[in-house]
Amino acid sequence: MSHNDLQYVLQTLYDAGERDVHAGDLPWSSGMTPAILQALTMLYMTSRERGGETFFSLTRTGYGAIGKEPPSLFPFLRRLFG
Repeated sequence: MSHNDLQYVLQTLYDAGERDVHAGDLPWSSGMTPAILQALTMLYMTSRERGGETFFSLTRTGYGAIGKEPPSLFPFLRRLFG
């Protein structure tokens, strides 16, 4: 596994929507498994099971690893407590 594989995994997740992206919507091949596991272990992204389906999300650390700013929580909090 190379650093480029890890970058590819994170950038692909970012491009696919960043949060709660269905695993089936990600064009990762089985060869990406080591990079995916590293991203999960290093907490660059999280995975969640819902209804037997897997969804992935970037973390703040994951955004930083690809040089992106995470979305602001302010609009979310405003809607939540509005």
